[in-house]
Amino acid sequence: MLGAWRTPVTSAPPPNLLDRTAAMLSRLGAYAAAAVCLAMAALILLDVLLRNVFAASADAIEFAGYGIAAMIFLGMGHAFERGSMIRVTLLSGLAAPDGAPRRALEIAVGTATLGVVGLAIWCFWLSVRRNYLRGYRSESMVEVPLWIPEAVLLVGLVIFWLQLLAYLLRVLRGGEMVGGGSE
Repeated sequence: MLGAWRTPVTSAPPPNLLDRTAAMLSRLGAYAAAAVCLAMAALILLDVLLRNVFAASADAIEFAGYGIAAMIFLGMGHAFERGSMIRVTLLSGLAAPDGAPRRALEIAVGTATLGVVGLAIWCFWLSVRRNYLRGYRSESMVEVPLWIPEAVLLVGLVIFWLQLLAYLLRVLRGGEMVGGGSE
């Protein structure tokens, strides 16, 4: 009878510090994306009110553009962690969900994706640094310092990269793959 109260043993490796950190940062990124969405909705409503009542503007279009990009980038890690990111499964769909060929393909694709996202992080970092040092601003009435929205996108990319790294290391340790066993 006492054995019924024990936690069932699973074959998945226990989450390590990187897994927990990536999950926490992905969750924070998703919350930030939701907050940006709410702020954008409030700003657009304010802009509509200002335009119709006072013939003025809150310049919502520029901030809505920054907000959409921020929501996408900040939410990527969470979407990947939850398996909601769109994936092309042309090759992986041919392999057995938990087989060695599928695992090798996941490792190869994961490694390549880490490299591509790492390159994007490096390029964004250079742009954020340049825009900050040179004081570049948007060409609008608001003159937003360009390093600020770019830094938000950079944070989203770093969160996504950490989530990819945690996933790749889990696959290398024999953990469950995205879509593994459920397709």
